[in-house]
Amino acid sequence: MARKSHTRRSDNKIIAGVLAGIAKAIGLDPGLVRLMYLFGAFFSAVIPAVIIYLVLWAWMPPPESRNGVE
Repeated sequence: MARKSHTRRSDNKIIAGVLAGIAKAIGLDPGLVRLMYLFGAFFSAVIPAVIIYLVLWAWMPPPESRNGVE
């Protein structure tokens, strides 16, 4: 079984494409993943959610560019 690539999305991003990349990897709608993330952030006092997002942003590679342009 092939391992799924976790990359950020440049075509469906709002901030950095992290949640859109996660949505693609698990096969869910990006809007639903964003809504679940905001719901979790609201109930976790927001700061941990921001830190997790920044860590994922640094960890997830950007999408492969076409002709050197993202």
